[in-house]
Amino acid sequence: MAGTGAGRLSNTFPDINGGYLPGPFFRFDGLAQNLLHNPLAIHWAHRAWAWLLLLAGVGLLAITMRRFAPGPIRHASYLLGGALLLQFVLGALTVVLRVPVSLAAAHQVCGYLLWSTAILFCHRLSGRGALLP
Repeated sequence: MAGTGAGRLSNTFPDINGGYLPGPFFRFDGLAQNLLHNPLAIHWAHRAWAWLLLLAGVGLLAITMRRFAPGPIRHASYLLGGALLLQFVLGALTVVLRVPVSLAAAHQVCGYLLWSTAILFCHRLSGRGALLP
């Protein structure tokens, strides 16, 4: 998103200028061409991944809470869920408020925080067995 101006193409949320499905956002032939050269398609893909990750994070929290995960794993999943929610909210606010630099930078910093908490969660899982049956 950064550097393409994609964030400024739509300041509506959760829709993108009234649309949800990718059809109108993909102008070029081929998925790769759109995701590399079409800022509106990049914007759509960024949001689609955000929604998918948010849903996955909710599912992960549900699993760790339902399975009575050991404390370190459960705490890491809470941190991961919190970082994911913060990243999602910062991204939405960045778009709605027309990409203020301070908020966009906070969204970038939170991306690092999210990545770090994901690594922490994976580290806590290692050697302790899977949470899924």
